[in-house]
Amino acid sequence: MKTPIISSLAALLALAAALLTPALAESAFTLTNIITLDTRGTGDLTVTGRVLNSQTKAPLAGATVTLAGLSTTTGSIGTFTLANVSLTSGTTLTASATGYLSQTRTVTAAAGVKAVNMGDLALAPNTSKAVVDSLKL
Repeated sequence: MKTPIISSLAALLALAAALLTPALAESAFTLTNIITLDTRGTGDLTVTGRVLNSQTKAPLAGATVTLAGLSTTTGSIGTFTLANVSLTSGTTLTASATGYLSQTRTVTAAAGVKAVNMGDLALAPNTSKAVVDSLKL
């Protein structure tokens, strides 16, 4: 019998994921120093969205987005993607950026849904001023 040839990167990743054991579920490893496969996310849901400045509507590059133990950083146009999400690990999505107030949303997905777009998450600039409690002269 001939050995089948893997014809695409997606097929290779699917094969690698199928061969993983539970012992590898909390780690990341590299396949032949070419592909890094992060196996910490064990679900099959992909969550996407965009983080904006609530006042200017400008995209926020470098914002941090977390959900279900996974974390990512927004790109230059404020977009993010979290792959392999398992909502059994948590449903609270948090977007944060330096100089802005964080925002949280609850992620829900019906059975069988593979992708959820959270739309725009608008972060308000943090305009609070530092308060001096005491001063020694």
